[in-house]
Amino acid sequence: MKNSRAWMFAFASLLAGGLTLALRKRSSSVDTLPSSSALPTRASVVNLARSELGSGTVERYWSGVLAPGQSKPPGVTWCGAFALWVLRELGLTSWTYDDAGAWFYGLPWTADPKPGDLAFLEDRRHLAIVGAVHEDGTVELINGAGTGNVVTTSTLQRGRVTEYRSIAPLLAA
Repeated sequence: MKNSRAWMFAFASLLAGGLTLALRKRSSSVDTLPSSSALPTRASVVNLARSELGSGTVERYWSGVLAPGQSKPPGVTWCGAFALWVLRELGLTSWTYDDAGAWFYGLPWTADPKPGDLAFLEDRRHLAIVGAVHEDGTVELINGAGTGNVVTTSTLQRGRVTEYRSIAPLLAA
């Protein structure tokens, strides 16, 4: 990674599953995707999500996605709230969070994930933002409610993800 100010302070590897989790210190200089005319909004999604690495400001994410008068659902982790917060912060949607997941189930399923798309893991119990898709068959995910209850990245084989949902309809709106 090109960000020399970010440093690894926690690293765990689960060899049997091929899952690597990494947490980097937040800094004013964040890694960015190269902008291109084809993917500027996807790059913005990834860049905003990466800028939150190490953050655990859960209440900010929840308050940014709940409808007026709506309370944070009890016992629910904030991975979905984080992903929706990123999309809302960029003006891609005005959807609000709901326990049934109607906001993300409205997005089309895709077998060809791209940066900025949503990834469901653990039989749809965890939601992350696709940060990068690598030629070696792995994907980098940006996770709300990650290890240490902060925003983290993880890298795993594409097939370990339960399903991907494309944000393309939001980009076209």
